[in-house]
Amino acid sequence: MPIQLLPDTLINQIAAGEVVERPASIVKELAENSLDAGATEIAIHLEAGGIERVCVRDDGCGIPASELPLAVARHATSKIDSLKALLSVTTKGFRGEALAAIAAVTHLTIASRPREAPHGMKLDARSGELTPYAMAPGTEVDCRALFDTVPARRKFLKTPQTEAHHAIEAARRLALAHPQVAWQVTHNDKLVWRLAPQSAEARFLALFHTDPAEWRLAHAETPAAQLLGWVIEPRFARESARQALQYLFVNGRAVRDRLLAQAVRQAYHDVLHGHRQPSYVLFLTVAPELVDVNVHPAKSEVRFRDPNAIFRLVNGAIAQALAPTVVFPQPLGTETTEAAGKTQPPLATERATAPATRAIVSSPAAQQRLPFGTSTVRDSANARYLAFAAHAFVDANTARSETATPAPTTPPGALPPLAPAHEHAAPEVAAPSPPPVEPSATEPPLGYALAQLHGIYILAQNRRGLVLVDMHAAHERILYERLKRHYDEAALPAQPLLHPVPVRLNGAALATFTEHRVTLAQLGLEASLLDTETIAVRTHPPFVAPREIPALVAELLETLRDAPTSNAVTARRDALLARVACHGAVRANRALTQEEMNALLRDLEATERGGQCNHGRPTWIELPLAALDALFLRGQ
Repeated sequence: MPIQLLPDTLINQIAAGEVVERPASIVKELAENSLDAGATEIAIHLEAGGIERVCVRDDGCGIPASELPLAVARHATSKIDSLKALLSVTTKGFRGEALAAIAAVTHLTIASRPREAPHGMKLDARSGELTPYAMAPGTEVDCRALFDTVPARRKFLKTPQTEAHHAIEAARRLALAHPQVAWQVTHNDKLVWRLAPQSAEARFLALFHTDPAEWRLAHAETPAAQLLGWVIEPRFARESARQALQYLFVNGRAVRDRLLAQAVRQAYHDVLHGHRQPSYVLFLTVAPELVDVNVHPAKSEVRFRDPNAIFRLVNGAIAQALAPTVVFPQPLGTETTEAAGKTQPPLATERATAPATRAIVSSPAAQQRLPFGTSTVRDSANARYLAFAAHAFVDANTARSETATPAPTTPPGALPPLAPAHEHAAPEVAAPSPPPVEPSATEPPLGYALAQLHGIYILAQNRRGLVLVDMHAAHERILYERLKRHYDEAALPAQPLLHPVPVRLNGAALATFTEHRVTLAQLGLEASLLDTETIAVRTHPPFVAPREIPALVAELLETLRDAPTSNAVTARRDALLARVACHGAVRANRALTQEEMNALLRDLEATERGGQCNHGRPTWIELPLAALDALFLRGQ
């Protein structure tokens, strides 16, 4: 077949394959045009899931009659006129392809009336006929019989119910990103939802009907970017991504971005249990010249000029939102500090700088720290070794024996820390109940210990009801966070190897090693080039066996090469520290005294991310008096 120019009809149908995948694509493109036109009200009507009809009406600025034929022509747009404008585009659409692509695979009519026009005009995209049309100011685009001209593609559409779900989801994303706009969605003449203009918080709750107590507010700001949104508390994470709410917006545009998703996942890496998935709704605002939205025909992907800075912004904001441990439910978007007795306005509307949606409550006694190693059950050689490593990590310059624990200094009014473990401690011994404590505003959030249950749980009473604490999980998180704090102040201790360990690397890995040699040294892995294919590792962290060094180095270099912004070294470091903390934490059937239990509660209150252990399991739960009364039908 000779080379020839394709006819315009075929060109448009090929281009439509990149823009129009299903009815949801039409909903997205037309609604984004309405937003670009300054609409304050947008109505979307679907028939048969959008397969038979998608109609979008708005009250935007409208299109003059003379420009209607151009509106459905390829590469015709009013949103950019130069390369400079393309590199700093602020509108949702800009390619000039959407209407032409939709017209190629549907029977499209477009009617519009500018506010100054006496009446509207309607264009049939297929015939080119232009006729007067009675309508309010704005634009109406009606698309019927999707893929009627391309039967092969119509066969790939799902059932009307499935297509309706995707189309409504596309509208939901846009409504979530633009709460100042009124939205209405109908399907087969039945109202799906109607939303008036409202605040970001109100729009979020209206669309998802979620419990505000399950969410925390994430907020961070730099001169070039701002992040605002909500992240789920770890204990409410879902079993799969399909069950979770995961929404990312960049400059009001819903996107799928691996960098942002990885930043979120990294922030949750040590507070999620198993393979549970976090929920999040995040709005990232970036200076237009620092983000490229001209990456994908459907504009669902973006590229950042400084991806490392964006990664740190998102990751840091979420990590800060998840850091508080003892929190009380507050209205979504507010932060109340019990000590100050003040309530700040919603962050989304007032741009406050509160890092979370819950109040953090602590007491002077909460500043008491549990010394490392004082609650370790030394029941095996491995546990003894790891406990010693943690001990040396915290105070490398002080020689301590395995069984001797220095007497900690106790500030006036503070409870003493955990005493050393006794090798023959009797299991499941409950401490005597404390004298009744009168509720007061200064009572610690987790209250005071009542007893141990089965040598595993601490039962405590606070002003609101009963608190159950998993003592091993709680102490594990306390030790883990303290190890991380110490690492931030100094690198991990490096233990010299009697004989350097050779590690063979390929060319790419050697290049990565040269670039990240300092990073490896911070993890206690000091190494140097031995020859063109081998490095010699001369030190290692005390809690990493020498035989693990080759695999560890290869894994770190591969991760650093593939994802330099993923904070991979920190994640690996945290995994090592979590291992130490797990073995150093108090174990089941360890009988704790009254003072030890209360000291553990106070320390948990002062520990970041204290609501979950290093493996993502809850460390404590609260049963309010109302829930207890309901169990016994009190007041009914």
